[in-house]
Amino acid sequence: DGNGGSSFTVVLNNNTVTGVTDTFYTFVGLNDSTVFEYTVASECGETISPWLIGSIQTECRPLTYGDLPYVEDFEAYSYGYQVYDISPCWHKFDSLPSTNYPYPTNCIVNNDTVGLSIGSSSTVYEWAALQRVDNTVDVSNLELDFLIRRSNQTNTISRLVVGVVSDIQAFEQSDLQTFVPVDTIDVSDEAINSIHPIALMFDNYTDSGKYITFLAPQLPDSIPNSIYNSFIIDNVVLKVANPCLTPQHVEVTQITHNTVSVAWDDVADSDSSLVLIGTPGADISTFTPYYTYSNNVIIDSLNPDTDYELIVKADCGDGLSDASYPVRFHTLCTPIDILPWAEDFESVNGISSFYSRVNNLPPCWLYYNTGYPI
Repeated sequence: DGNGGSSFTVVLNNNTVTGVTDTFYTFVGLNDSTVFEYTVASECGETISPWLIGSIQTECRPLTYGDLPYVEDFEAYSYGYQVYDISPCWHKFDSLPSTNYPYPTNCIVNNDTVGLSIGSSSTVYEWAALQRVDNTVDVSNLELDFLIRRSNQTNTISRLVVGVVSDIQAFEQSDLQTFVPVDTIDVSDEAINSIHPIALMFDNYTDSGKYITFLAPQLPDSIPNSIYNSFIIDNVVLKVANPCLTPQHVEVTQITHNTVSVAWDDVADSDSSLVLIGTPGADISTFTPYYTYSNNVIIDSLNPDTDYELIVKADCGDGLSDASYPVRFHTLCTPIDILPWAEDFESVNGISSFYSRVNNLPPCWLYYNTGYPI
């Protein structure tokens, strides 16, 4: 509002524009994800009003197909008391005024240590939105992979709604009408602290939104006020969807000293599967392949007392799916089948003095005591 002035002077980072007759001005060619200081004043003949001073931050450059897959594992951010910052390219919101949630938190997944904590209650909801995707990207062609960890509290549920927002500014003003839900993930009935890989497709999404969003919804009246909704997300990957779907719910059972049984959900349009097994963290090219025409396989000839990692890919005839989330396990020790068998403990260190104890045991031994370990 010019309060009677005929025009305005606008200054943005020392770039001055005079004679602006509208109550807005558009600067172009600005750097993305950058804070700019601005000042505005009314030109009232030969005098100028006091300056209005403020700052704005441009959004990050939208994600194009060339930026995919886009990965966010939150490892670049600190966590702890009153630490709330995540990527400036994300948007986040808590409906409770002055609360800076969601926030980064400790979440140990393989070698990762940081995840994003999101929660809600009967009166509050929270959400976090990924970096915007470009107008040239068709959201219905995308896939969102991530991990969700069930809360470690027994008086909670863990319910997440994933959707797409069309107007992020309106959404930040509590306008939930701009949010179109795509799928609900509920791991409330799973074990506390359990971690679940999710692969979510957007093939049924037909709206024009470009902000893919994690929402912890406000809980309905049917849930007691003493119950809270809480979960952690981690290892977020946004990518172009593979028409051959990724195998889900890969499980290992019946682990022995040299065998393991592996099973997973059937994949539509696949005629076989490829199981790859190797050393945890090693390059997948070094993994040993096993082919099967079913959704389960028993792998033998493994080494005893050894860490392994395995993934599963579906074969849809004209191409393989992306790899399933890796599963790690440890084979048992070789059973004692010849007697007599002896252990003299000479290969390990034990007590070196009364106040100095070394917590070592031979391989394949376990210990338990009701006091301090030795």
